[in-house]
Amino acid sequence: WHYEFLLQQREHILERMATTSRAEYHRVLIALAKLGDRGAQQSLVEEIPTIDPVELRESRDVLAQFCTDDDLLNLAQEYLLGHRVRVGSDLKIVLEIDDDRRAELVEWLIDRDVEGLDPVLAELWENDESYEVRLVALRGLLARESSGLYDQLVDHLDDPRRTDREQLAFEVVGSMSIPLSARAMELLAYLVLRWPLSEPGSEVRMAMEEGSGQGFDADLTGESRRFLPTIGTRDPTTRVAAIDYSLLTPVANLLRRDEAARPRQAFASVAEELGDLRYALNRRRLGQFLTGSHRRADLASELGPLLARLILESPDDRERYLGPAKLVLARDAEARGEFLAAAELFEAAQREFSREKVPSIIGRWFLDGADPVEGYHGLAALAARGPICRVRALAASGELDAARRMLVRASDLAEGDRASTEEITTLRRALQR
Repeated sequence: WHYEFLLQQREHILERMATTSRAEYHRVLIALAKLGDRGAQQSLVEEIPTIDPVELRESRDVLAQFCTDDDLLNLAQEYLLGHRVRVGSDLKIVLEIDDDRRAELVEWLIDRDVEGLDPVLAELWENDESYEVRLVALRGLLARESSGLYDQLVDHLDDPRRTDREQLAFEVVGSMSIPLSARAMELLAYLVLRWPLSEPGSEVRMAMEEGSGQGFDADLTGESRRFLPTIGTRDPTTRVAAIDYSLLTPVANLLRRDEAARPRQAFASVAEELGDLRYALNRRRLGQFLTGSHRRADLASELGPLLARLILESPDDRERYLGPAKLVLARDAEARGEFLAAAELFEAAQREFSREKVPSIIGRWFLDGADPVEGYHGLAALAARGPICRVRALAASGELDAARRMLVRASDLAEGDRASTEEITTLRRALQR
């Protein structure tokens, strides 16, 4: 009886279609299509240009029951790519469906994982007039890891003649889906490390304008010297704009959101390929990304040491990120049992932090503050860390008397930090055995 009632409703609506909402008609068609009515199913496909985007989303499962991949590709050709008609001497693409419905249809095709969809998505991404449709198509291409897409993206991003390079970079990062694939992480590594150096003169110039530039000037030797004539210019018509820092935040956020992301290998591979371009490394760019990635412990251990080494290698003379970089490398060295190297790095980091070369807004991500009630003191813990590592190095080499003397110094410096004091107490007991 339910089926008969729906058939009657459809006939009744068709009789008074001029005064009836099409949404009501669509709801009846969806209900009939769910019951297997082939006529309703075909009518539902024909109504795609007028179905509300929300209703189209809700009717996906119904349409999926009877639409084959070939049917969907035909829909894509008709409603997404349109058909060309000649207007005078020009060919014009005519579309019979608005952009909201087209975007929803692209989402459906992507989620359905239709075979043979890549050329359609590539055409939409490259040429569609709708920004929303282009973004959805790009998301699909990235999710499907379309053949040649990543190389094509790099070519576009590296082309200094394109005025939309930064917009494209934001679109790429915003269109990536989680979990991130290995290729996606390679592209993110490229965007952070290599892409800003596609115009090394612009990157150096931006750093020099923010700092004194003395380190860069001293480092510009040999092949690098060919950029000097452009680095000093202030004529905006003779230079390519430097890549802004703002992309670093969404990249770091994306990596932090993917709890399974292990980007070390991807970033290490890109870093190894920098070669002679290392002279143009910008400490602020590297430091901001180091800070952003440090907000998740496992991501910090994945990327921290690599980024820290690049910061120290840069000829950029700004010092605000030197303390965090040395601290990251010190912790890494200690974790690997290289206590003497760790001690020297901890002591160097402590000098940077204690001399207020590290702004608090940066330092707080790397070093605890101070709370006498809770019993921790970040600077005291850092000051004691170098001597503690020296104690371990001396003990390992059998120099126990020297280790005990160094432990006294560590104890003095650790005042106010309970965890450090407890560790020193444990070490003292071990040295007395």
